[in-house]
Amino acid sequence: MTDLENVNNNLDGNYYLTNDIDASATAVDGYQNYYEKKYGWWLDKNVGWGPIGLPFGAPAYIGGFTGTFDGCGYSITGLTIDGWNSVHEIGLFGDIEGDAKVANLTVEITFTAVNGGAGGLAGRADDPTANILIQNCHVSGTVNLRGSISEIGGLIGNSAGDASYDVQIYDCSTDMAITQTLAGAMRYVGGLTGRSSYSLIYNCFATGDINGAGHSNTEYIGGLCGRFGSSATMEYCYSTGDVEGAYFVGGLVGQYYGSGGYIRKC
Repeated sequence: MTDLENVNNNLDGNYYLTNDIDASATAVDGYQNYYEKKYGWWLDKNVGWGPIGLPFGAPAYIGGFTGTFDGCGYSITGLTIDGWNSVHEIGLFGDIEGDAKVANLTVEITFTAVNGGAGGLAGRADDPTANILIQNCHVSGTVNLRGSISEIGGLIGNSAGDASYDVQIYDCSTDMAITQTLAGAMRYVGGLTGRSSYSLIYNCFATGDINGAGHSNTEYIGGLCGRFGSSATMEYCYSTGDVEGAYFVGGLVGQYYGSGGYIRKC
């Protein structure tokens, strides 16, 4: 676990897993994550895992992950995140930026989100000058949403750039049960991504259920992507889970908006 946490010491480095990682310690009361040990943030709050690259809502900005993280076919299991009331962008990674590459990785995670930008792999993959690649990554587990919240995805909460295909997601899958556990309007929630623009999503699927029936204003809920468009493209993708919400609800996409992109062969 220490080696995984210490990726935060060099967010532009190249990392390759050589074995599976058991992260079940993150669920134990008293576990101190990277930020608690190094900076003393949120001590005794039992928030669990501290994401790699934590941009928004933290007491200090440390930046997003811009390097290479290759799982080499190995898994990270038992990862737990609970709460983080003031922090946006949570997941194994908080924020993925620049020319980052994350590939060949399986993650099993349980997290509770109370703010926007949360995903099993990353809260956000977003940069106006990005060339981000996410490939052959697979996430399973559960997401509990508390109150009003937006941009929640089984893989990534928000994938966005500033030009077509700034973020490319290939050959990824999720099996995440996403549930609204406290009343509040949730928006932009998807089995794979909560919201995507200027992104390419290719040969991906999601199989988990999304239960967004807890509030009359819950909207933009999709089996694969909650809100999709603005020069985003989706090809050879599918979703099979049950999806519930109030407005703009779809088995594949909750809403398609903008121009310059397309969905085909899905």
